[in-house]
Amino acid sequence: MSLSASQPLPWDEIQQIPDPEARYIQMGRYVFAKDMDKGYGALNSIERDILHVYLLESEVNNGGFDQYFINSAGDHAVEALESLWRIGAPKALALLQQAIDAFEPALPSTDRAARNSQVMSLPEAMQDLWYELDQQFCTSTEPLWQLVLSYVESRQR
Repeated sequence: MSLSASQPLPWDEIQQIPDPEARYIQMGRYVFAKDMDKGYGALNSIERDILHVYLLESEVNNGGFDQYFINSAGDHAVEALESLWRIGAPKALALLQQAIDAFEPALPSTDRAARNSQVMSLPEAMQDLWYELDQQFCTSTEPLWQLVLSYVESRQR
């Protein structure tokens, strides 16, 4: 999945895309662009859930949990747990929870610079754990894109 900077399709056009996986990718691009353009506060609750799952999946599949937490996607790691619960993704939720637990006794900071300091101070054993979690996440058969589409559809009725 790519976080392309090209202009996303309008929401009503996205809803008409026949290929469901392509529809999910376009939804992710749409909410990512809206977040970048108007800010996180401009997203409604459904859009935030889409964004959290889309960014988690994009970052972890591209560079692992380390990349997820180092980049701005990690600003909303705790909210991403809630999004995964809402869409019904127990496997991804458990993996993200384990990755977040590495920050104990604190939570990952919502401030990127502070969170990067947290990541840099983690013991090497936590980095090894993240590597194992990366492998489990990337090989999981849990269909996040399908779960997001079902969730969105159920909320738009």
